[in-house]
Amino acid sequence: MKILHIIREINDRRAVETARAHAASHDVTVLLLQDAVLSRFPWEGEIVACREDLEARGGRPGVREVEYRDIIRMIFGHDRVVMW
Repeated sequence: MKILHIIREINDRRAVETARAHAASHDVTVLLLQDAVLSRFPWEGEIVACREDLEARGGRPGVREVEYRDIIRMIFGHDRVVMW
């Protein structure tokens, strides 16, 4: 199962821990929005961030940037979406 975790708050430990637990048996992608683009947690899988939020806040270097149209594709391209 493909699961998209959308994280909006900086350092949301519960969201990251749940995403890690899901990643043990599922294909998990983490999408950072709003203040979460400033988060600095290690992640083994795919992690992406909203380009507009990165531009507004600065943010995490080395993360793949996506635009709103890409986010819509990601939402519809996953079996489950979890919003934090």
